[in-house]
Amino acid sequence: MATSVVTQTLTVDISEKITLNGTTYDTVSSLVIPEVANYVSNVFRVTSGPNIILQFSATGASARNTEYQVDRVKYVRLTNLDAANTATLSTAVGGKLSMAQSLAPGGSLVFTSMLQGGGTITEITVNATAGTDIGYVIALNDSGDTPPEE
Repeated sequence: MATSVVTQTLTVDISEKITLNGTTYDTVSSLVIPEVANYVSNVFRVTSGPNIILQFSATGASARNTEYQVDRVKYVRLTNLDAANTATLSTAVGGKLSMAQSLAPGGSLVFTSMLQGGGTITEITVNATAGTDIGYVIALNDSGDTPPEE
């Protein structure tokens, strides 16, 4: 008998704390994402040249098994796990570059929507030194998508 996944709420907290000239600044921002039924966490190791990490489409089907159905995606976080190398993440909308962002070691980039520049993000690409690891997390509102196989 198949079991059903009961959706849950994903809470993402960002904490910032610093003391300057004796004054402490301590802030926590929370992002609450309801109805999450699938949570994927993986690490992508960069090879030479630009590498497509994730793809998004209307159907979520691809031979590479790294493609997700765009209307199911509720949250994406990518983190540069390398201790020394900067990585450049870029997004494409309809096959054209939409945005590029440099990520210092330990830096993260979060998407809470796949809409960008008047269209839908179709892929996320990384360009970094070979061997750089990029961690990613995807929260989906339907358990129909499966984790990518590396």
